[in-house]
Amino acid sequence: MKKKIIVITTVVLALLLTTVFLIPFLLPQDTNEQYDKQSLQAEKRLQMQEEKVTIGESEYGIEVTGLKEYMQQASYLKVSTTSHFSYKEDWNETPKDFVSESDIFVYDIDLYKEDDTVLNNSAPMQVSIPIPDKFNKETLKLFKINETKTYNVNYITDKNKIKFYTNDIGIYALVNDLENTHKDMYFDISTVSLKFENILSLKIFSDFYVNNATDYKVLMWNYEEENPDVSNATVVGNYLGDGVFEINEIQFKNIDKTFYIRLYCKSNGEDKYSSVLEYNILQYCINLYNNAQDEKLKNLILGTICYAEMSNIYEEISTDIFEEFQLATNYKNTFEETIAFGTFNGKNLYSENGENCFYGRNVDLNNKILYNIYLSPTYDNQVNNIKLKVKMNEKEFIVPFQKDISYGYYKATIDQIQPYDINTPLFLCLIDKNGKQIGGTLTDSVGTFIMQGSKEYKLEKDKKMFAATITFMNDCETYFKKTNDL
Repeated sequence: MKKKIIVITTVVLALLLTTVFLIPFLLPQDTNEQYDKQSLQAEKRLQMQEEKVTIGESEYGIEVTGLKEYMQQASYLKVSTTSHFSYKEDWNETPKDFVSESDIFVYDIDLYKEDDTVLNNSAPMQVSIPIPDKFNKETLKLFKINETKTYNVNYITDKNKIKFYTNDIGIYALVNDLENTHKDMYFDISTVSLKFENILSLKIFSDFYVNNATDYKVLMWNYEEENPDVSNATVVGNYLGDGVFEINEIQFKNIDKTFYIRLYCKSNGEDKYSSVLEYNILQYCINLYNNAQDEKLKNLILGTICYAEMSNIYEEISTDIFEEFQLATNYKNTFEETIAFGTFNGKNLYSENGENCFYGRNVDLNNKILYNIYLSPTYDNQVNNIKLKVKMNEKEFIVPFQKDISYGYYKATIDQIQPYDINTPLFLCLIDKNGKQIGGTLTDSVGTFIMQGSKEYKLEKDKKMFAATITFMNDCETYFKKTNDL
C-alpha cells in the first residue's frame, strides 16, 4: 500500500512540474513575431474578399480599408496627433536643448460609429499613411503602441504612402530615424536640460519604441570610450519613468568638458543601446544665454558660469571657462567684476533660543550643498540616543550624528538644501530617542554662514569662492522665486 502511494505521488509531482514548466511555452507570447503573424493573417483575410470599403480623413490624409460588412458599421475616421510621453517640466530646470534631428509623428487612429462612439470590434484592415515630405524612406520606421507594449510594424511603400495590415487600429508612431542605430526599434535621446538640484543635474528626455524593454538606464562617460557599454560607464543615472532619465550631482568644474551619454535597456533579454550623444554643458549655456530674452535666465546662466570657474580656481585647476563664455557671448565684465556684484540680500538669521547644544557649523559646496552642524562635546556620551531635527520650507526631517574623522567631532549633515535656498531659514534642535527637544533652537541659513565666512576667512580664494557662491545662489533664488513663493 505504501509503495502504491509513493508511485502515485511521484506521478502527480511529475505532472505538476511538467505543467508548470511547459505552460509558459505553450501559451501565446506577447512578442513582435506574434504581432507580425496577426498582421499577415489580416492581410490574407482582406485579400480573399472582394467587397471592401475605404474611409479616409482629410487633415492627415490617412485612409483605412476593410471588409464591407465591418466598415458599414463606421460613420467616420478620426485621427489626432498625440505624444508617446507627456514630459513633465520641473520648475527648477532650464529650457530644453533639442539634440535629436529625428522626426516623430504619433497618430491616434479610430473608426467611429454614427453615435460618436468608437468602433472597437476586431477585423482585418489596411491602413494607408502619407509619408511626410522631409522623411527619408531608408530610415523610416513604424511602431504600434498598445498600452505599455510596443511593436515594430512591417509595411510596404506605395509612392508617397506607407501601407500595412492590422486587426485593430490605434496609436502608431512614424519615425524618421536619422541615426538608424537599430533595424527594428527606436531608442534615442531627444532633449537635455539642466536641473538645479544637488547642486546641478542633467535631465535627459528620450523617445523609445522597444518591444518588451526593461531595466532602463542612462550611462555617461567623461571621455570617449571605444566600446561604451553598461560595464564601463563612468556614471549610471536614474530612470524616472515616462522616457525621462537623470544624472545627478554634475561637477561644476567639469562643465566645459564633453560628456558622452547613451541610453541602455534590455529587450527580450538582450542589451540595447541608443547612439552616443556628445554633450557639452558650457556650449549649452552659451547658446541659451545668447538666445534668452529673460534677464533672470541670463543671470542664472552667468551665475552658473561663475560658480564653475571658481570651482576650478579654488582647487587650483587651470581654467578658461569664463573666458570662453565671454568670447562666445560678447560679455564685457571681468570675472572679478561679476562676482563683486553678488551681495547677500538676506537677514542675519543666526540666533539661539535656549541652551546652545552645538559646537559649530560649516558648508561643503562641492557637487552638493552639505550643511554640517557639529555637536557640542558635552553630548558625546549621549550621541547614540540623540539626533538633529531640522525644519526647512515647512518640512521636518531627522538627521543622525556621525564622527567627522577630519575634525574629531560628531556632526549631522543636512543634504536637502538647494542653491535657491540661500535665504531659507533652517530651524535646528536636538531631540532624544523619544522625540523630546534638548536645549534651544538654532536658527540659521546658508547665506548667513557664507556671509560670515566671507568676513572671517583671510585667503583671497576663500573670499572669491564665497562671492561666487552668493552670486550663483542669488541668481538661482531670483529665477526660481515664483515657485519658491508658492
